[in-house]
Amino acid sequence: MATSISKKISGTLHKIMYNNFLVNGYFARKRKEVLNKAFLGSKDFDQLFLTKVNNINQYQSYLNDAQDDSANFNYRHRRVHKILGGWRWKGLWQYKNKILNTLFDPQLQGIDFGGANGPVSLHATIVDFDPVDAFNRPVPYKSLKDVDFKADYIFSSHTLEHISDLDSIFKEMIGVLKPTGRIIFHVPAYTCIRWRSGLHSNRKFNDHAWTFFLSETPFEEGIHNPKYIDEAVARHFEIEEKAYVGDNSIMILGKPK
Repeated sequence: MATSISKKISGTLHKIMYNNFLVNGYFARKRKEVLNKAFLGSKDFDQLFLTKVNNINQYQSYLNDAQDDSANFNYRHRRVHKILGGWRWKGLWQYKNKILNTLFDPQLQGIDFGGANGPVSLHATIVDFDPVDAFNRPVPYKSLKDVDFKADYIFSSHTLEHISDLDSIFKEMIGVLKPTGRIIFHVPAYTCIRWRSGLHSNRKFNDHAWTFFLSETPFEEGIHNPKYIDEAVARHFEIEEKAYVGDNSIMILGKPK
């Protein structure tokens, strides 16, 4: 019995040490290699992103990657997500030419709201309740109310759907954004059934409070907590662009009113 317990403890410690090596060693190094404008704007990134894609011509307009659990979605979110982090999302890949200059301008000071699990860049300031980010760096701010600088942009990916009081959060964002600041919001859409409010649960990141639509789409019967995310955003920001994007998501770009 003692030998069996000893082996279990030894095996558990080995697993923990190996996982720490991967997270803090190999994956951290690889993330640093990809989290830069040169790589993310390159054909190498495109080639990695398009792994297991059979028809490239149809890929851009295909929006249901998550709902269908496509081979490409599976590869990005389950095979290389620890390397790509936030850049595993198709919407970011589709919009990269419009957002890379903002996210990787060394002269801009930005906020990655809710980005601890997959930072969008190495120099954006993370606001998140997690104590450390994916690089094991301390997260400096738990709340937007704590931010003590004016930001050039706020980026947020698959975070806003967890927040019940969006108006308060958007007001806080306005408070920390420069008048010339930008917003880049990427959220899940109603089209992925398992992500809908009332169905999606997550003990670490809280359940989804909302099921997001764009206002040109009628609400479906029986949807729990439907919300037109563009209308909610437009109460506080001027929306410059909005669209349903791949991975059953929504992209919204804008600026303070």
